[in-house]
Amino acid sequence: MDDTILNILARQKKENPDAPVWCVTSELELSTALCMMLQAHYPSVCLVIDNRSGFARQEDMFEVVKYKLKHLGQDFSCTQIISTSYLIYTYAGSGIVAYKITIQYYNSAKEINDMLCLSRDCAAKILSVCPRDDPRHIVKEIQRWFQNNFEYRDTDSPSDHSAVDSMINGYGVCQAIATIAYAMLDACGFDARCVLGESVQNGKSGGHAWNKVKLGGVWYNADFTFGLGYTVIPNPYLLVSDASMSRDHNWDFEEYSDAANDTSVNRRRVFSESVFAFSPAIKTFMVNGAQLTLQPDCPPYIRTGTSEQIALLHLIELLGGYYEYVRETGNISMTVFGKRYIIPLRAFTKINGAYYLDVTLLPKFNFLLSRKGNLLLLAKKK
Repeated sequence: MDDTILNILARQKKENPDAPVWCVTSELELSTALCMMLQAHYPSVCLVIDNRSGFARQEDMFEVVKYKLKHLGQDFSCTQIISTSYLIYTYAGSGIVAYKITIQYYNSAKEINDMLCLSRDCAAKILSVCPRDDPRHIVKEIQRWFQNNFEYRDTDSPSDHSAVDSMINGYGVCQAIATIAYAMLDACGFDARCVLGESVQNGKSGGHAWNKVKLGGVWYNADFTFGLGYTVIPNPYLLVSDASMSRDHNWDFEEYSDAANDTSVNRRRVFSESVFAFSPAIKTFMVNGAQLTLQPDCPPYIRTGTSEQIALLHLIELLGGYYEYVRETGNISMTVFGKRYIIPLRAFTKINGAYYLDVTLLPKFNFLLSRKGNLLLLAKKK
C-alpha cells in the first residue's frame, strides 16, 4: 500500500471507530469483502475501494456495490435485512472511494448465530430418522417439522418476519418460514435458495417467499408456508416444478432460473472456502487479497515464541460458520464448512475478550495450513 491509501485508511478509522475498515483493489476483493460482511452479519463496515486500476467505472461503483450485496449467494442474510444505508466518502481525482455500509438486520449477529445452531439441531434430529439415500423423505420431514412446530400468523409486527423471533415464538409469516427452511435445508446438506416473489389467492396477488431446493441435479420449488395445511400426500406445494408452482406463484424466472440458482450456490461455496493470509501481531489479514479486520477489533493471529494462536471463533463467522457455548458440558459446539465439531472451552486461550486456539489443532477441523514467507495461510481442505 502506498501513502495515499494508508492516509485514507487512517482517516476512515478515525472517522468510523465503530466499524471495521477494509480495503479492496479488485472486483474479486470487493465481492469477498461484501460476502464476508453478510456471512458474519456485521452491522457496519467501512469499505475503502482503491479503483486506480480501473476494475470498474468509478461513476458506476455505487451501483456495483449494491448489486453485489444482493447477488453473492447470501440468501439467508439478504432475507433478514430491514434496511441498508450508505455514507459515501469521495477523494477527488484519486480513483479511491469509501463507503460506510450499515445494515439493519431483524436481529443481532449473536441472535442469528444462536438461531443457526438451533436449526442445525433440528436438522440433525430429522436426519436421524430419515434414510440418507432418500432426499425427498428428508424434505418431507422438514415440512412435517413446520406442521408440528409452527403456524402462520401475521400480527403486524416486524418479529413476524424475523427467522430468529419466529423460531422462538413458533409462528411468523412466509419470509421467516422460508428463511428457517433455507437454514434447515442447508444444514441437511441441500443446495437451496430463498425465492422472493408473489402468490395469488382468491384472485389477489401479494408478496410471498418460498424456497428452491436441488435434488438429483434438478431444482424444485418448496413452499413450506402453503404446505402447512397439507397433511395429504402428495403435497401440491412441495418439490414441484416451475410449471406447477406458477399456477398461483409469480417470480422473476431469470433471477431464479436453474443457471442462476447454481451460480448463487457456487458463489456462496467459493467465498466460504476462501484463503486467509495472516501476518503476526497485526490486526489486518487478507482474504482473496482484500485487507480485512475482525469485529471486535483484535489481532486475528498471535505468535509468541514457538506458539501460534488464531482467533478461530471470530474467523468462522466470516466463513458463514457459527458456534455456541454449551454450559452443561463446558464445550464449544462449532459448525464450519457444513460440519459440527465439539471443542473443550479449556482448549482456548482468552486474550482481551477474544478466544484463541493453537494453530496446530486446526487440521482437526478441516483446515489446511501452509506458509508463504512470513505469512500463515489458512483454507478449507479439498
